[in-house]
Amino acid sequence: MNRYPIVGLAAVVLLSFALTANGGGSKLPASAKAVVDQATQVILYSLEPSEKEGKGDTLRGWKVLGKTALEDVKSRTKLLAEFAKAIAAPHEGGAKCFEPRHALRAVHDGKSAELIICFECRWVSVYVDGKFIEQIEISDMAQPFFDQVLRAAKVPLSKIRK
Repeated sequence: MNRYPIVGLAAVVLLSFALTANGGGSKLPASAKAVVDQATQVILYSLEPSEKEGKGDTLRGWKVLGKTALEDVKSRTKLLAEFAKAIAAPHEGGAKCFEPRHALRAVHDGKSAELIICFECRWVSVYVDGKFIEQIEISDMAQPFFDQVLRAAKVPLSKIRK
């Protein structure tokens, strides 16, 4: 009996399980998810990655070009749904750089979650109550919607590096 087809099949099954165990995407850490899922306040930021620790308004050290609060529940829900889809989507691995141009700040019951997002590098740095929790991967699929929301609020966008 030839053992190679059985070993090959076992390897394919194990690889398939590993890739699909969480849908091939990332998961928001539980402490951040608890805040985001029940957020009563959500703010979307436009950041300038080339001016870290710049003068004026900053978020986690990145220059804030502008921001918009998502006041109504429908807008908040849509934006957070787009974010959730982007982190759950299968990823190809994040780049070694981190040049965030977007951020989300969610607040619920005195707790805050800040999600510093680099769609270009495909990373999100997650902070809860000011403390760094971890970095997770994200797809760039939500970037057009985030940009649309910022443009509608007349918030300037950072230039994308070519």
